[in-house]
Order: sequence, then C-alpha cells, then structure tokens
Amino acid sequence: FGPKRPDDPHYAAAFALARRGEPAGFELLKEAIERPESSDIVRATAVELLQRYPTAESAKLRRDALSDSSPLVRASAVRSFAADASSSEDLSAKLVKDIGPKLDDRSRAVRLAAANRLVADAGDLAASPFSSSLDEAVKEFRAGQNIQLDRAQSNRNLGNLALQLGDPLTAAESLRTAIRIEPYLTGP
Repeated sequence: FGPKRPDDPHYAAAFALARRGEPAGFELLKEAIERPESSDIVRATAVELLQRYPTAESAKLRRDALSDSSPLVRASAVRSFAADASSSEDLSAKLVKDIGPKLDDRSRAVRLAAANRLVADAGDLAASPFSSSLDEAVKEFRAGQNIQLDRAQSNRNLGNLALQLGDPLTAAESLRTAIRIEPYLTGP
C-alpha cells in the first residue's frame, strides 16, 4: 500500500466520536465534510451524524448539504433533519421550507427521502407549493413498494406510510399482509 503517514486524516475517528456523542466529534465531522478528498459516502455519513449535535452550526452544515452535488449527500442531509422535533409551527414551517424543494430533486433517492421526512407534516404542506410534489413523491414511493409486495418489508413500509398519512385501516391491512407473508419476522 506504500508509506502511510500517521497524521493522514481519517474519518473513522470522527464517526466513532460522533456515535458516542463526544463533543470533539463535531469538528472532525466538519473536517471530513469539507475535505476535498473525502468520498461521497464519507461526506454523506458525516452529514447524517451531524444531527447528534443540535447546534446552529450543525444545522447550517446540514442545510448546506441539501444542495451538494452528490445525491447521496443530499439524501443524507434530508434524513439528518429527521431528528429535529417539529413540534412548533415555526419549526415545522421552516422544515417544509428547507426540505420541500427536495421533493422535486433530480435524484429519486433524494425525492423519496424528502417525502419520507415530510409525510408526517403533510397537513403543513397543503397550503404550500410543495403539496403536489409530496403527492407525486408518495405515489413514486408506493409504486416502488408495489413491485415487491411478495415481501413483508414492502407491506410494512406501506403500512407505516398509511399510518403517517392518518389511514389506520389501510395500515392495519398492510401490516396483516406482511405478517401473513412472512410470519417469522418481528417487525410487522
């Protein structure tokens, strides 16, 4: 492998510290994201781990990652907002403003991550320009799950979606189907 200097930066320390919630992890995550030679998967993981640091700087880094050139990083940035509580109306509106445009992203992975994050706030999207985009992303998600209805996981995913959309009867039916298909799984 050739000579390796002991001071070569490596993302493993950043990930380990962040997963333990250690304060030093934040700066190392930031360095991993900003390092030009970091791969997309490293930057995406670092962005997602930033949610463990609820600071204004962390939120800014995650918002900036929403416009990254890599779809992997953008999808991780969308998912990183999942840990933010959207209990207040202002925070929910801000979340819709930040994540809503990703419903029209050119990457399917980013669109589905945005739909998954925003489906719980569907009511807040009703009066926004993102309402039809959410409907399209939910249709796209359902179409993807319908391809594998012979698997419990797809039925469970559809059940979870129905629950988030406030349709408990459809959710129960999907979960019953998941149990019938693969009764040995504990998830459904």
